[in-house]
Amino acid sequence: MYKTLTYLVMALLSINCLAQPELWGTTNNGGSIGSGTIFKLDTAGNNYSLEYDWQLLSDGKRPLCKMIQATNEKLYGVTFQDGANFGGVLFEYDFTTGTYIKKHDFSDPTGSLPEGELMQASNGKLYGLAGFGGTYNLGVLFEYDLTTSTYSNLIDFDLPILGGGPHGKLIEAPNGKLYGLNSHGGTLGFGTLFEFDISTGTANTIINLDSISSG
Repeated sequence: MYKTLTYLVMALLSINCLAQPELWGTTNNGGSIGSGTIFKLDTAGNNYSLEYDWQLLSDGKRPLCKMIQATNEKLYGVTFQDGANFGGVLFEYDFTTGTYIKKHDFSDPTGSLPEGELMQASNGKLYGLAGFGGTYNLGVLFEYDLTTSTYSNLIDFDLPILGGGPHGKLIEAPNGKLYGLNSHGGTLGFGTLFEFDISTGTANTIINLDSISSG
């Protein structure tokens, strides 16, 4: 299941490279075959440089959100489409060597078509949301362990309880739990705000959105 994209998405992050601040970002179109690019420029908006061009569909296509810089100083992101299973990929980019490495191919059984930004939790692992796939084809919450290079599908979103179709990124609150939003489902049918406990691997609905009082 693919979405037609008729607009250009550019997502930026700021990093310090050799003590010189730089802006790094992705585009979801353009490049040699129109699959998107990774670029950088200085903080004044000058000295644009194309750093990576998605030329092989097996390496992914169309990143829709910004990359993050993990504690190992490397950049991580996801593409929305293609890869070995046509469900997008999770990738690593080492800006010191200019090396792109595909770390995971998303697939329908364990989550596919990720749209939101990754985040690194206090345990050092990466977490994110895929909008489709999983047991109910309503999306998943996933984990990627940088130490073991292991992808894990942690939560299969359903429709009536946790909701489905997650969008955006997860955040980690001071209590150590992750929070995110589903775009539909829940007891009232308009999505949910959910909580994920990293320590127990369980998720709970915090708010059932209703389109009137809670949005």
